[in-house]
Amino acid sequence: MVADDISNILYMVGGKGQLQVHDNRISRWLKLPELKKTCYSGCIHERKLEISCGSSYTAVFHPVANKWQEKSSNTKKLHDDKIVSYENRLWAVGDLQTYYSYGNIDHNLGIGVSDALVQEWNCWPSYLPGMTYRENFKVLQVVVF
Repeated sequence: MVADDISNILYMVGGKGQLQVHDNRISRWLKLPELKKTCYSGCIHERKLEISCGSSYTAVFHPVANKWQEKSSNTKKLHDDKIVSYENRLWAVGDLQTYYSYGNIDHNLGIGVSDALVQEWNCWPSYLPGMTYRENFKVLQVVVF
């Protein structure tokens, strides 16, 4: 769930294209254009709704134009991630997977930040000792206050 306190709109995000919008100014549920991706989390960033849709894909909803902009990235590399807008940058926390040539995959808590200038993500492991992502915990929500 994401709230835009300036426009007084509540977005509910989750599942495959399951997005609902409540406009509190007129007390009505609104329909967004369909998004054909599975969504994990979202936030308001630069007056737009940013949605995380997997390790290499985000979608941006432009409320004035009432349309989606799809953005792919080969540098995000976070799975099941949650995103948040903080200090004018888009941040993500989730499962940073490292693949090895012999077939093993490491799952570590990863942190990423989007570089809007070059349209890429910088991601790195958190380096918390013993914090293997799927074995010990899973990020459910990210909150900034």
